[in-house]
Amino acid sequence: MFDFTATKLFPSRPPRTMMCLGLGSPGARRRFGAAMLSRHERQVLREIEQFVTEKDPDFAAMLCGGPTRPPRHSRRYQVVAVAAIAGLCTVLLGVLLAEAILMIGGACMALSAWLRVLVLRWADEN
Repeated sequence: MFDFTATKLFPSRPPRTMMCLGLGSPGARRRFGAAMLSRHERQVLREIEQFVTEKDPDFAAMLCGGPTRPPRHSRRYQVVAVAAIAGLCTVLLGVLLAEAILMIGGACMALSAWLRVLVLRWADEN
């Protein structure tokens, strides 16, 4: 756990990282509600943000870079879509082949039964 006792208390203006995240902006109260965090929780959050800003300015700068949105046409989704279509085609092909195999097997059984009847009739006649 971090020790935040040595950090400075902030003035009334929110820190830059909160402004970057949109939490300290004037419209944040309207967007998130007036009583989102208690005073103590806001103070602890400010201390954490100050600590992170002091200890890792690169990370804080990354947070201030603005919201990032994943690309719409991500490669991962394309791969998943192709895999899903290939899977459905494989299932459909398996069903069709299974039906064809069953059809051929049934025809072979019917033909062998018919030939057996013919052989038995021929044997009875002779």
